Amino acid sequence: MRLPYDNRFDVGLCCAACLLVLAAGCSKRSYEGPQRVSVQGKVILDGEPVDGGVIQFVPNGGTSRKASAAITAGQYAIAEAQGPNPGKYRVEVNWSRPTGQVMSGTESGLQREEAVPESYRRNPRQVELVPGTNQFDLVIEKP
Repeated sequence: MRLPYDNRFDVGLCCAACLLVLAAGCSKRSYEGPQRVSVQGKVILDGEPVDGGVIQFVPNGGTSRKASAAITAGQYAIAEAQGPNPGKYRVEVNWSRPTGQVMSGTESGLQREEAVPESYRRNPRQVELVPGTNQFDLVIEKP
């Protein structure tokens, strides 16, 4: 006597095979997006550590992401999770520091001026960031 064919086994086997194929194609990297890098370093202006400035890594085209960090006591760090993609970048630094003079008619009091020369605020210098941790120190001398 022949038993009737039960196709539930075939459906279950097909579903299990599909799940295996999907699981193999979904790695952790596919959810994270493009690779990012970390960047850290020092920024010195005329022998003085920049304190309260900002450093930015601006991509030179492509799909790279712009990244920036505050500079405190001459140091900055961009963690990999917030970092730029590997590639070539233009580096920009801004530092608006108090002049020591009081502004009239304002509550904040102290006048501020941009301390970084224009040539470093829109620096044509290229830096290449590679996978992993990047160390980029910048020493600025006023002309």
